[in-house]
Amino acid sequence: MRQLSNHSGFCSTVREVRLAVLAPDESKVAYTDWGDYSDLVVRDLHSGQITRLTKARKKNWPEAIEQRTMYEYAANIVWSPDSQSVAFTWISFTNNAKPRTYLQIASADGGQFKTLKDFSEEMSFAPMDWSPDGKSLLCELTKGDNSNAIGILSIESGEVRQLVSLEWNHAGGPRFSPDGKYIAYDRVIDGNRDVYLLALDSMQITRLTDAPTDEGGPVWSPDGKHVLFNSNRRGPWDLLAIEVHDGKPVDAATVVRPDFGDYSKRMTRSGNLAFNAATGGGRDIYSFKVNSANGEMIGPAKLLTKVSFGRNSHPLWSPDGKRFAYIRESGGTRGVLCIQSVEKGQEEAFNTTVRTINAIFWVPDGQSLALDGYLKNAQYGIGIFSLETHEFKPLINGLFYSHGFTRDGSEFLISKAGEKIEQSAINIATGKERKINLLENVDSVDYHLSKDETRIAYIEKDPKKKERTLIVADVHLKEKKILAHAIEPASISSPRWSPDGTKISYSYLTGGESHENDLQMRIAAADGSRETTLNSGKLQNPWGAEWSPDGARLALILNEPRSATDLKLLREFLPKKQVVTR
Repeated sequence: MRQLSNHSGFCSTVREVRLAVLAPDESKVAYTDWGDYSDLVVRDLHSGQITRLTKARKKNWPEAIEQRTMYEYAANIVWSPDSQSVAFTWISFTNNAKPRTYLQIASADGGQFKTLKDFSEEMSFAPMDWSPDGKSLLCELTKGDNSNAIGILSIESGEVRQLVSLEWNHAGGPRFSPDGKYIAYDRVIDGNRDVYLLALDSMQITRLTDAPTDEGGPVWSPDGKHVLFNSNRRGPWDLLAIEVHDGKPVDAATVVRPDFGDYSKRMTRSGNLAFNAATGGGRDIYSFKVNSANGEMIGPAKLLTKVSFGRNSHPLWSPDGKRFAYIRESGGTRGVLCIQSVEKGQEEAFNTTVRTINAIFWVPDGQSLALDGYLKNAQYGIGIFSLETHEFKPLINGLFYSHGFTRDGSEFLISKAGEKIEQSAINIATGKERKINLLENVDSVDYHLSKDETRIAYIEKDPKKKERTLIVADVHLKEKKILAHAIEPASISSPRWSPDGTKISYSYLTGGESHENDLQMRIAAADGSRETTLNSGKLQNPWGAEWSPDGARLALILNEPRSATDLKLLREFLPKKQVVTR
């Protein structure tokens, strides 16, 4: 295996280079340089010469994004088959206006430059692959209602031909076969991410993989006889290959590289596999045992998820503590709901039709969950997903903060931010909304009710002093106690009551300059008598903590230490008779 990131001075830090793309002839790489200008850059791997293909205006990262001022950058970089040009999406954002995006092609030597599409509200185009004859681009099309499709765009005429509707999901890594007759791609259907083949002459779709785990990121061998893809059937991510003939699988898939990882990758003309390998920085769901007396952690963190490592988040225990729910990212969106048995570790995944799930809440009877996020109609909202019927019923649309169900499960609590924060309760049976007086005199949407609904923990903000304070009070706000205090750049968020009402977990952002272990998870006694900070060892930045119903465990998200993203080249991983130089 050859590492290209540091070759001829090529930069390999996460901040400066993301997803560098190797040219098919292996002579150069294209990438977005995340320095002061975020230009699209081509580096010659032999001479080390750098050619900037775009002229972005100077900015200061990350303040440009945080303050929503001007920024520009390139995304979705695709090389032409002859390694002479790159297609990409150019994104331009200025002072809170709606971002403008363009589909462009540039010569690798910095010469010719062409805008193929200035995206309209009706359609946008993300280039995914270049046809072998160099005449068209394979794109993911996003329509005005935010539904997606795979399509082919003619470079000469600009005409678009839609191939496959993806509804409100995404396609992972669509790629032309070497002869241009087929397209391999992955997508999520009914909660399962699998690899499919589309025959362009007959438009027939063939499912290549059918496993209860994640299978995706397909690429073709240069002779077109095999499709290679990532799979976590064993738990770790392996690289598998399946033989195909006339668009059909010939035999079962076989492992060609164990423990490969779930990386973005492309095949070069000589049959080598170029991929971007991130070392560390993955995040997943863990749990800690908690000492009920003092709130301290007992023992090391335990990984709860069994598959799709690094793609799981937002854990939540079921009311009876026998299961926990979480969200999985698959096919480019955080839209898969997963339920795992605590005792047996068995997992069931659901495609809920919600495009992006931002939060989940168990209905108190444990038979359904409320899902908060972007629905398939592109509107933000919340609805109820039945684990029995697998049906999703929208409840309310609009921008709001979700807080969960009342104790009897009859209503769902939300907050709406405006000139004044408004709290409402949505009747689950009728969908009717009623205003409530909870926190009537407090400007906060970040709060949590105790299990018995007699006390509240909330974050009080003082914009003038740039302070945040964690306060515990009765629901009438007559008896208040300050538990924690932070002055910018430090911050406090996400208070959560323990089931017995004696402790509160919360997130504390230190605001340090290094950003290493910048986020802490703290547990405070509700009476203010003591506090402890979670010691997660080598794992970093804990967030999203949720208590088990018996109060004995905390489920939360932890990150591995960050490192660089390296561009690597894998050689001779297939039998030699399968590797053909074109």
